[in-house]
Amino acid sequence: MPDIYSYAKKILVLTLFLSLGCCSTWKDREEYLEDSSRFAINDPFETFNRAMFEFDTGLNFIIDPSVDIYEFLVPKAGRIGVSNMLKNIRSPIYLTNNLLQADAEGSGIVIVRFLVNSTLGLLGFFDVASSMGMPHKTEDLGQTMAKWGIGEGFYLYVPVLGPSNLRDLTGYIFDTSILDPVSWLARGDNPIWWSLGYSGTLVIDVRSSVRGTLKELDASSIDFYAALRSAYRQNRNELISNGKSDYQDKEYDFD
Repeated sequence: MPDIYSYAKKILVLTLFLSLGCCSTWKDREEYLEDSSRFAINDPFETFNRAMFEFDTGLNFIIDPSVDIYEFLVPKAGRIGVSNMLKNIRSPIYLTNNLLQADAEGSGIVIVRFLVNSTLGLLGFFDVASSMGMPHKTEDLGQTMAKWGIGEGFYLYVPVLGPSNLRDLTGYIFDTSILDPVSWLARGDNPIWWSLGYSGTLVIDVRSSVRGTLKELDASSIDFYAALRSAYRQNRNELISNGKSDYQDKEYDFD
């Protein structure tokens, strides 16, 4: 059995560490007020984040060829099926966060979707539930904490994972370490390829699904880093508000 409590402890320690960093930043905010625009977008570590962004851009020389091979070998219908299966596997994440948000209807939909897609949908390869009027709806701990009234904290760019913030990164770590069922298998007496294969599949699937959007955003922006930061915050607000946000600009899907 995986030691859930030890992993939860690590999450809490990381959260405390990042929170102390956030408090320190706000405590010394006077020096940032000289650059009001930088402070307004809540990116006090922009220099570091841009360095991570450039590093991540360099990683594309490794990741992009893998995505090219994947898209060449697997037809679009197959790639959609893989995405469906990954969403189905991660159902415990969506269910737990619906429960934490006291969303009984959403919780019921997640359960029914999992049962229907795992059987009629052949382990989730086909999203039969969506055709029955139950489309997929992402709910993660970052969204849950936002609905609890917890602010997003400072902006962060994480290599491979991409744009994030203090709240969303903390939620991501908790979701993937505690709630993702594949992480339970990876921490058991299983070969390391369980974890590496699953993580690699997630990265390639996400990169394949957003690559076109990212190219479009890059081509239409003067500062790709700033445009991506803005698009990420807009998309997260859309998810948190369930599509009821006040943003009027073009939406970019980074789910």
